[in-house]
Amino acid sequence: MKMKIFKATTPEGVFQKIRESRYFLKMMAGLQSTQQAEEFGFILSAFMSAFRSVRFRFFGIIEARHGRAAARKQDDELLGVDAIFFLAEQSNVEVHGDGPRIFRRFEVSRVPSARRGRTSRFAGRAQSKWPHSHGLTIKELDSWQFWDKPGDLVKVCERAIDELEKAVRASLTPKTAA
Repeated sequence: MKMKIFKATTPEGVFQKIRESRYFLKMMAGLQSTQQAEEFGFILSAFMSAFRSVRFRFFGIIEARHGRAAARKQDDELLGVDAIFFLAEQSNVEVHGDGPRIFRRFEVSRVPSARRGRTSRFAGRAQSKWPHSHGLTIKELDSWQFWDKPGDLVKVCERAIDELEKAVRASLTPKTAA
């Protein structure tokens, strides 16, 4: 038995998926400060599915209106935007792989030394075995991060959907006569 191939034909379906992406993005932002890793992962998965659908529905509409070559060209332009490319790749990992690796973000900072101006007579010859491990604090932040992308995961996702929506609107919104 052969499966049917479905293609999007109406812009409203693309805009609906953009709204859906933003809905899940808002839910992720609400869970940032919690330790609910499993729930956060489920919502991230739903966001990525909606994000992926925006791109593929957009491709289908461009293909229906202007042909396959134009749709491929448009998709290549989308994937030329770093934020979109990264999230498109992560959504492929979500669908076809083991899912994106995420973790809580941490901030490492140096604590100022309390011994200013005073040096030991042994300072020149006494070296710490671990010279960079003392005087550091590690603080867990109220956000998540992709394994291979520094920065707040929700902001990374927000940048990608913003860029994708901008391209969709530029292409699918009717131009008004001046």
